[in-house]
Amino acid sequence: MKALPIQVHTSKHGLSDMDCTNGGVSGRHHTLLLIHELGHIDIDGTEDNLVELTTRMGHPIIVPHYKPKNVVGPMFGGNSADGDSVFTKIVEKAIGTNFYGTVKITTDLKLLNSTEVIHYKKKKFTKGVNMDKTIEQQEKAIMDRLLKELTIYDKEDVKVKNELSGESVMLTPQQVAVYDYMNGLISFNFFGNDEKYYQEYDACKMWILKHNPKAYSALID
Repeated sequence: MKALPIQVHTSKHGLSDMDCTNGGVSGRHHTLLLIHELGHIDIDGTEDNLVELTTRMGHPIIVPHYKPKNVVGPMFGGNSADGDSVFTKIVEKAIGTNFYGTVKITTDLKLLNSTEVIHYKKKKFTKGVNMDKTIEQQEKAIMDRLLKELTIYDKEDVKVKNELSGESVMLTPQQVAVYDYMNGLISFNFFGNDEKYYQEYDACKMWILKHNPKAYSALID
């Protein structure tokens, strides 16, 4: 088998000595090995830092190759990974569109509901049914509903700052309402086991990307 090395970007949530993955693969390794036929490293399948690429709702996600069973094990700790141009090519082929940035690393099964897993073996790969059109229609229906339900408080455009990067961007009153709703889902932990809120979050994220790419890059990506 072949694998491609990718680099881990660690989120410490302000706690420099804390591993927020609960012992996950991205908390133990700075470099991961993405199983893929385009990789240049030979592996035997026993390496501790092997990962795979999946997609959820059209978005790429990296998951460990070996997953704990019947225990509370590693979890999403805010970490992500990126790589070279080959990695970008692999991700773009998986999601069917252009890609730039990092990919989240997670073992949270709630995030993996409705995930189509990309399997690579012996220089061949099979992929699940392309759901891009269905996802786009679903996200539009969600946003049509949310835009009717959300309360818009601002009368003029608002400058919003990313407290981590320090970058500021202008949002329209409607965009502020959508962005606040997204943050509310996270802050109040509305996700739970309800797929509805994951779908709403993804729909809001893609809506902002469509209507204000600069804001998406500064505040979300």
